[in-house]
Amino acid sequence: MSLPDSDATGVQKPAVYQYSFTRGSDQAAERAAETADTAELAHSLELLRSTSLHLSLFKIVLTDVDAEQGTIAMQRAFGRGGMFASLAAGGFTLLLIGTDIDSRITNAMTVQSIYAALADLGLRSRLEVAAIHSPAPEIGDPDDILLHLANLPTDQHPFGRAA
Repeated sequence: MSLPDSDATGVQKPAVYQYSFTRGSDQAAERAAETADTAELAHSLELLRSTSLHLSLFKIVLTDVDAEQGTIAMQRAFGRGGMFASLAAGGFTLLLIGTDIDSRITNAMTVQSIYAALADLGLRSRLEVAAIHSPAPEIGDPDDILLHLANLPTDQHPFGRAA
């Protein structure tokens, strides 16, 4: 006989985490910016908070490509080097880990990687970026920091200029 939360071998299955964003009707519109992959990103941030790693979170908006092209460009730009999520309002959230160099250099390298990926795909787009750089323990509540990032104003980067 097997337990309800175990598999056929009797091994306990890992817990499944679900996120609920029901903090009241006032905040319902703010929480609309969250998607399923931002919940996964928030969970990753929660796990990273116990480390001493330096994190960089970016809000990236590609204004002249559709969502599918943007996703392909982000995959090409960051592959396994970063974790990204789509924002419901458009654009992406990008998490880079171990970015303890100067934040201006991190920003420039990120913008340059995106433009290189767009060029490889034969695409051109204006780019808007906002960034938060912080040691992991100082991130605070992952859901709140992602909401804050989604609402940050962005800086425009003309095509061909990294910083």
